Formats: sequence, structure tokens, C-alpha cells
Amino acid sequence: MTGVLIISTAITLLAVVWSVILGRRQRNWRMGLLTAMLVLMTLRQLFSLRSLLESGAPLWENVLYEIPVLAVSLLAFLFVFLLNRLEIARKREAQERRQMESVLQRSRQRYRAFIERTPHMLAVVRADGQVTWLNAAFEKVTGWSREDWEGRSFEELVVPDDRDRYQEMVKRALVGEAVSDFELRLETSAGEAVVGEFGVAPDLHEGVVDGWVAIVRDVTAARGIEAERDTALAKFERLADVVPDCFWSSELDENGHLAVRYVSPGWKKIWGYKPEEIYGDPEYWLKTILPEDVDLARRVFEEARVKKTTQTVTYRIQPKKGAIRWIEDTISPIVGGDGEVVAIDGIARDITERRRAEAAIHYVAEGVSRATGEDFFKDLVRHLAEALDMDHAFVGELVRADDDRIHTVAAWSHGEAVENFEYLLTDAPCQNVIEGEVCCYPKDVSKQFPEDAGLKKKGVESYVGAPLLGSSRQVLGLLVVMDSSPLESAEPSESILQIFALRAAAELERVRSEEELGRREARYRDFVNRSTEAIWRYEVTPPMPLGLSEDEQIARLQRSMFLAECNEAAARMFGFSSVGEVLGARMDRLQPPEESSEDLRTFIRSGYRQEVVETEQTVDGGTTQHYLGNVLGVVEEGGLTRVWGTLRDVSDLRRAERALRESEQKFRRLFEDSQDAIFISTPDGKLVDINQAGVEMFGYESKAELMEVDIGRELYRDTAERERAVRSLLEHGKVKDFEIALKRKDGTELVVLETTTAVHNEAGEAVAFRGILRDVSRQRALEQQLLQVQRMEAVGQLAGGLAHEFNNLLTVINGHADLVQVRVDATDPVMHDAKEIKAAGKSAARLTRQLLALSRQQVLSPRVLDLNQLILGIEEMLQRSVGEQVEIVTQLGSKLDKIHADPGQLELVLLNLAVNARDAMPDGGKLLVTTANLDVNEVSRERYPELEPGSFVALKVQDTGTGIDPEVQQHIFEPFFTTKNRATRTGLGLSTVYRIVEQSGGHIRVDSEPGEGATFRVFFNSVMTEAEEAEPMTLSLPLGGSETILLVEDEDAVRGLLRQFLIGQGYRVFEAADGEEAVKLVEKEEAPIDLMLSDIVMPGMSGTELAEKLGQIQPSVRVILMSGYTERLEGFVDRGTGKEGVNFLQKPFSMEALARKVREILDEAPSTPAVHQQQK
Repeated sequence: MTGVLIISTAITLLAVVWSVILGRRQRNWRMGLLTAMLVLMTLRQLFSLRSLLESGAPLWENVLYEIPVLAVSLLAFLFVFLLNRLEIARKREAQERRQMESVLQRSRQRYRAFIERTPHMLAVVRADGQVTWLNAAFEKVTGWSREDWEGRSFEELVVPDDRDRYQEMVKRALVGEAVSDFELRLETSAGEAVVGEFGVAPDLHEGVVDGWVAIVRDVTAARGIEAERDTALAKFERLADVVPDCFWSSELDENGHLAVRYVSPGWKKIWGYKPEEIYGDPEYWLKTILPEDVDLARRVFEEARVKKTTQTVTYRIQPKKGAIRWIEDTISPIVGGDGEVVAIDGIARDITERRRAEAAIHYVAEGVSRATGEDFFKDLVRHLAEALDMDHAFVGELVRADDDRIHTVAAWSHGEAVENFEYLLTDAPCQNVIEGEVCCYPKDVSKQFPEDAGLKKKGVESYVGAPLLGSSRQVLGLLVVMDSSPLESAEPSESILQIFALRAAAELERVRSEEELGRREARYRDFVNRSTEAIWRYEVTPPMPLGLSEDEQIARLQRSMFLAECNEAAARMFGFSSVGEVLGARMDRLQPPEESSEDLRTFIRSGYRQEVVETEQTVDGGTTQHYLGNVLGVVEEGGLTRVWGTLRDVSDLRRAERALRESEQKFRRLFEDSQDAIFISTPDGKLVDINQAGVEMFGYESKAELMEVDIGRELYRDTAERERAVRSLLEHGKVKDFEIALKRKDGTELVVLETTTAVHNEAGEAVAFRGILRDVSRQRALEQQLLQVQRMEAVGQLAGGLAHEFNNLLTVINGHADLVQVRVDATDPVMHDAKEIKAAGKSAARLTRQLLALSRQQVLSPRVLDLNQLILGIEEMLQRSVGEQVEIVTQLGSKLDKIHADPGQLELVLLNLAVNARDAMPDGGKLLVTTANLDVNEVSRERYPELEPGSFVALKVQDTGTGIDPEVQQHIFEPFFTTKNRATRTGLGLSTVYRIVEQSGGHIRVDSEPGEGATFRVFFNSVMTEAEEAEPMTLSLPLGGSETILLVEDEDAVRGLLRQFLIGQGYRVFEAADGEEAVKLVEKEEAPIDLMLSDIVMPGMSGTELAEKLGQIQPSVRVILMSGYTERLEGFVDRGTGKEGVNFLQKPFSMEALARKVREILDEAPSTPAVHQQQK
């Protein structure tokens, strides 16, 4: 029993320990519970054992009690143990499941990473062709976004031309067939095509194919490489067909023998055998090699195989047909992966012609190696003809570089030298050679150049020529070989000719150089001997070391330097009559040491080089001679070896320079003293020099200031004028009296006459202009004034003629209007029309008066008058003339002096000035008319330079208008000049004002600025007498009379009007159309003539001549002259004041004025006959 307890306790303790260990490892609550139970049971067992031992009772008595407990403990232990094992198994299963899931997850990640990173495109496509999934490679291969393509038809990706094959691939996949190595082209997003190699497998779902899965490999680059390889292979095959060399390839068999696997077509060309004959027979190619060269070929091939390096061997073969050939074979071993040679490739080249050429070259080179000059060329053509087996050979030289003729320097024909000849290159094969190219005609050369008679004569069939090129690549001549037979191969001949053409060209150039050197030497000798300058050369033997002291060098040179060369001038300089006498003389003999020491010292100190050294020497008679020399020492290897020198007599040059300086001084004085501007300038517009007259002419303060200006921009008014002058100078070399408009510094105009010559350089380019400017501004101004006077005279004659004709018409118009007004009732509507006609006639008459005033042909009736009273009398008329928009303000001076003038003409002056002011104020304004006395003395004359000292009456007309531009002011008083609309303005207003003022002995001037209005000032001489009373004007016609009147008028309308009017007045009227008819009428009529009314301007006899003639017939007759043009009154009337006792009626006149004048003259007391004048 005790044993049972011990066992039970031991088992319980063991279970406790085990459960603790497992509980700690498993960290399980069940093991914790089991442990607690076992601990309790163990404690109980221990307490039971203790009680049993203490009681001394037998152990077996407790067996019945302990066995159930032990069984229960064991059962509980087993139950817990089983539960724990189940838990452990469950956990292990869960852990294994988690491990499997982790492995599966990692596997899935690796799989996804693989399919996403793979460069091949993967696609899952349903049976209907729609894409359900694509990997990332899809985007890389096609450039499309896979999100955009999922759900679309895969067929759209396929290039249209490949879609039929695509359908074939899909059909095979959908029937369960796996498809591989199937190529289709897919279209990328860039519109390009990529080649995809498809591997397709059916996609099964529960044993049914519901789509397909594809892996697509991009083989575009590989197919490109294959295409390139195929292209390269095709090129190689084409190259092998045309290249004469033989490409071959061989392999080593089991016995180490070479087995040829490939030969190019060159094999047959060279060997003459078919390629099939060499394939498979390792010894076949050796059979073609000459026996004496076989061992060499074997040894080189073996050396290439053993050393594994490329080798070259030359051997001879016996081809199937023909002569022995030389072969140059390049052998290249191919090494395998194990480092052993597995194959040998090579290139075999036929060098037969090259070997022949080498032999020929050697032969020719040997033949000409010891010859030069003419012998060289003879040997060359002989050996070339022999080496190349040609009938003819020659070397030709161009006669001149620009010529087309060849002259041979050596020629060989049919085994012997022949005479040199010359021939033309035109239409000959040599012409192409001279152009710098090697030319070869293997056959039929005579047929190709039928114009070359020499080829036909020699029977030439083949021709090879090479140019002789000099060191500067210029063609010197040519080297030619010819034969009467065709050439089998022209290459050797061309190569050999090119080689020896270089040598021949060098020899020809050398010969030419020697000849040129000889000619130069001769020219040099001739130049030195003929030169008037002394030329000499000293040789220093032995050379003088430069390290010696100055005195030692002088002593050495005086002893060891001798004259080795000189000309006749130098010999005379040294005091000898010929060169032979002085050559070899040492320096101490030619010049005493005491004289040469200083010259040598200067030479040494100058570094053995004296350039342009001038010396003077006084000769007999006291004349000073000037010499100019150069001395140059030649230093070689640290010692002075020779000295060159020249000496020239420049006495005449120095005297000429002195004379030139004196001439320049004279020219400078003339240049500076000239009143005209003298200048030198450059073509681009800069002054090089100018005299003081030019500075003053252009108004500059100094010459330096003027020299800085740009001629075109600052001296010319118009730069285009400068350009025209320069073009004329460049084209013709000079200009004479060329008138141009320049400007001074202040901007005023300067008109000059320019005479200039272009100075040219050696190249004929104009580098300067030398010229003279003469100021003709004043002369042109005077000419302009004369032209203006002539224009005015012409205008006056025109105006007078127009006024005469126009006044005759106005006399008729106004006269009839007067008659109508007298004859009709005032209430008659015709009266209004007659008044309008008369008003228009008056306006026209005013215009003719302006023309007459302009031409100075209107007879004035001046009188003493008050200018203020005249202004007040026409103020109302002035206001009507300017309109309501212009306000007239008068400021009339008190106690105004009187003036002597024609009041009618002054009214015209005021009216024209007012109208001119009105036109300057289109929007209205103010017109100020003022008068005042003016006393001008020496002080105040500065303000009025146009007036002489004295008393004047000043009239000022001032407006507030737009003002007058200074340029316009220069022309404002010219006839017909206007700035207004020429359709409504005559341009006579202000010119009429100017003429009236001038005729009245007055002065006028204008002061104005743009925008500030204009002021016209008129000055009249004051008179100290009282004003004359004006004659009263009556409106009714005076009574007529019964006297006899002789009416003489050439215008029928005027004569008819006057006759009608005078008869109506009661007079007896005789009429005549001209002077001669009037004289006849008077002589015929016995009754006396009381009054003659005659026109002045008539054909034949004028009115004044008629008056004198009539006075001789009837001395008592009275005369009234009438005219619209007063030129014929010269000698009878003073145009300014008139002559007392002379009557004159100015057309147009009114009938009232005529009646009044006729009655007035007839009522005068009888007097001596006179011509009476009055101006209306």
C-alpha cells in the first residue's frame, strides 16, 4: 500500500511538473487548472501519507479508500491530458493553416509581382473577345491605358491586315487548343505597329472554355534585327558577287584537317573551279598551290591555328585555266568556348597584277634612279614603255598654264627615242588629263577621238595618261603611254603612271625652279649692275664673334671684312672706275680706319642693322649732297658673317621737298586769304580742312567747331541734294559751278556755286573731295528781284489789256443801265433789274481799277485830304464788307496831319485790308483801325528802318485772326498769291494795296505770328496844306446842248451807246470808227467841230495823235479823251498828278459823268487847244 501511495504521489508530482512545463510553453488555462488539481491531490496524498505513517496503521487498510481516489486522479489527469492534446492539435492545425495562408499570400504576391513586372504582356479575354484583365506590360508595349481597354474588344488592338489571322488564333483557343509562336501586329497609341509573339491557352471554368489567356512577347526589335541580319546577309552576298576577292570559311574535322564549308564567287573567278569541287575535300585547295609553295602555306595555316592569331601568306596557284597567279591569303582562326580553334575563315586576293606592277616599278625606278633633268625624262619614257610593254610613251609639258598646247620633253616610240613634238589638246584624250584626272582608254581610243590625227597615224588602240601635279596641285603637264593593242587590265598601268607622274612632276618642277632661279639671278645681276644706287656686300672671314668688345669688333672688321660683291655705282663711290678693280679689297683699303671707326661703332650699337640712315657731304663748289643708306649685318651661329649695304643720292629729292614745302606755304597763304570757301572733305561727309572764309561763310565761331559737323545733315538744307552732288562727283570726277542750297549755323539759307574735284587712290576709289564754294546768295536775291520786276511788268501789261477790253464792255453795260433808269418809271419792275445790273457793273469796275492799280496804269487824281474823314466816310461800307461777325473799332488820332493821295485809291486800300482781315477771322473777331502822326528821327528809325527821317501819318489795320506764317509773309504782296480757295479769291487784294501805297509814295509792312493775328501798317508823308473840298455829287442829269460833237470809238457797242446818249441830250453828233476816218470827216465837214470825244487806244492812229492832228485842222476844237487803258497817255499826262488843262474819262463811266464832263468843257471859255484830262 505504501508503495502504491509512493507511486501515486510520484505520478502526481510528475504530472504537476509536466503540466507546469507544458502550461508555460502553451500558456493554456486548462493546463493551469490541471496543475491546480494535481497540486491539491499531491498535497492530499502527502497529508494522507503523513497521517498513515503517524498512525502506524497498516497501509492495506486504506487501499479501498486510496484506489478510487487514485483512479479518479488518473481519470482526471487523463481527461485533462486528452483535452490538452486536443488543444495542442487544434493550435498546431491553426498554426499550420496560418503558415499555409502566409505562404499562399507570399506566393500570390510573388505571382502578382511577376505578372506585373514581366516585360511580356498578359491578357485574359472572354469568349466574346472582350478584355477582362491586362497587366502593366500592356501599357509599356502599346502605350494605351489598361483601364481604358478593359471591357473593349481585343481585336481593335490588332492591325487590320492581321485580324483574319487573329480570328484563326481565337478559334483554335476556344476549341481547347493551346497556340504558341503565333505572331500578330498590334497598333500602339502612337499609331505605330509592334510585333507580338502570342502564346494562347484556353480559359476553363468547370471544364468549359469561356475565354482564353494570352502571353504576348514583344519581338519587334528581334524581327528588326533579323531583318537587318537578312539585309546585311544580302548585302554581303551582293558584295561577294562583285568583289574579285574570294571569301572562304572552313571547319576542323575529327582529324584536325580543314574542311571548306563556303567559298564566295571569287573562288571561281580566281581558281576557275566550281565551289562544289572543294567542299568536303580537305586537301583540294592544297592541290592547286604550286608544289614549291605548299610547305609555306601549310606552315602559315598551322601557325595561325596554334597561335590563334591572324596570319597572311602569299603563294602561287595554278588555276584551272590560264597562267600562274599570285595569291595573298589572310587567315583568321575562330576560337570556340573551350578555347580551341574550331574553324578558320579567310580572304584570298589575286595580287598577280600588283606583283607585276611592283616588278615594273622596280625596273623603272632602277632605270631612272641616277638620272636628272633631260636624261631623267628620256630614261623614264624608255623604261615605262619596256616595263608596261607599250609601243609609245612621252612626257609633255604645258607651254603656258592658260594655253591648250602640249610640248613633249621626252618621247619613246617602238623601242627608240624620237624627236620632241608639240600638239593641241583640243579633241584629244590628253585634254581630260590636263584637267587633273587620270584617264584610261583600254581600247578603241582612236574611234573615241576621231579628230586626233596623231592617234590614227600611230595606230593607237589603248591609251593611259596621268597629270603631272605640282606642289600647289597645279597641272604642269602629263605622262602618257599608248599601245596598238587593247589592254587586258588597265589598273597596273594607271598605278605605275600615277607613281612616276609624281616623280616626273617633282623633276619638272625642280628643273623649272632651277631655270627660274637662273633667270632671277640674271635679273638680280642686271638690276644690281644697272641700279644708280650703290649696292655692295662685305664678307667677314673668319666670322666675327659678337662677344668681343666694341673696339675689338671695330678692329676685327677693319682687318677681316672684304668687299665680295658690288655694282658699278658702288665702285665709283669707292673711287674706282670698274667693279673688277675693287672686288676683294679689305675695308681698311676702301676707307681709312679713322673715318670708318665711327660708322662701324654706330653700326655695332644699332644691333648690326641700320635702316634709312641719311648722311650729308659737301662737295666742290660748296654744294651739299644728301645720301640715304641701309646697312644690314647677317649673323650666323653667333658670329657676323657678312654685311649688305645700299647708298642712294637723294640730293635732288631733298631739293624737290624743299621746293614743295615752299609751294605748300604759298598754297596755304592762297588757301587762307581766299574770299571763297576752299575745303577738303571725305565722301562720307566729314571735313578734312577748310579755310577761314568757309568758317565765316557758314557762320561758325571757329574752324574746329565747323570741322566737327556732318556736312549732309548740318550744312545742306536737303540731305538728298548732298547725295545727288556726291553721285555726280563719283560718276564724272568733278562738278563745275554746281548751284546748291546750304544753310548757315543759324539756319539761314546760303546759296553757293560749287566747283569740286574727286581725289582717287591707286585703286580708282574716290577718297576725298577738293572744292571751292562761292557765295551767290546776294546775287540770286537780286536776280529774284529782277525776275519779280519782269513778272510784274508782264502782269501789268496783261492787266492793262484786260482792263481796256473789260472797261469797254462795262461802259456799254453800265451806260445802258443808266439809260434804262432815266427812261422808265421808278415803280416799273425793270427799274430794279437796271439797278442790279448797275450794281454788278460797279463791282466789276472796282476789279478793273485794282488791275490798273496793280499795273500802275491807272491815272491817279491825288489831292490833299484828311485820312480820318476818309475812314469815317467809308466805315459803313467797311462794316458791310466784313459782315456782322467782325466788330470794327476805330481809334483815330487827333490833329492828324494831312496827306496827298487819291481818295478813291485809299478807299480801295482800306477795303482790301478789311476783306483780308475778315478772311483771317472765319469765326468772327475784332478789326482795329487806327491813325496817328509819326515823327521818325535817327533814334526811332531803328523801329522803322524802311522810313527816312521825317513826318508821317501812320494807318494801322489790326485783326485778331489766325496770323500769318513767316514763309507766307515773304510772298504776301505778290500778284495772284493766295492761301485761300483760288476758286473764290483772285490773289490781287494785297498786291493792289502794295501798288497803290507805292504809287502814292508811301510804305507798307506786316507784323504777324501764327495764332496771334496780323497788323498792317501804312505810312504816308505828311503835308502842311489844308484839305481840298470834294466836289458835290448830284443825282440828276444836267441839261444838254446843241453843239457839234465828233465821237471817235473803235468799239461799235460803245460808239452806239454814246451816240444815242449824246443825241438824246440834244447834241449834233458825227461818229468815226478810227482816227483816219475822223480826220477825213473833219476835213470834209465845213461846219466847225465844238468838241471831240475820242478813245485813246484804237487801231492805227491813237486818240492822242488824233487830238494833235485835229488841233492843226481846227485849233478851237475842245477834246475829251476816254480809255480803260492809259498806256497811250505817255507824254501828255503825268501818271501821278495829271497835267493841268487835260480832260480824261476813265472807262467805265456813267452817263451822268459823261453829260457833266461834256457840258463842263463846252462851257469853258475859249483857250488854246489842249487835251483835257480828268479821272473819274
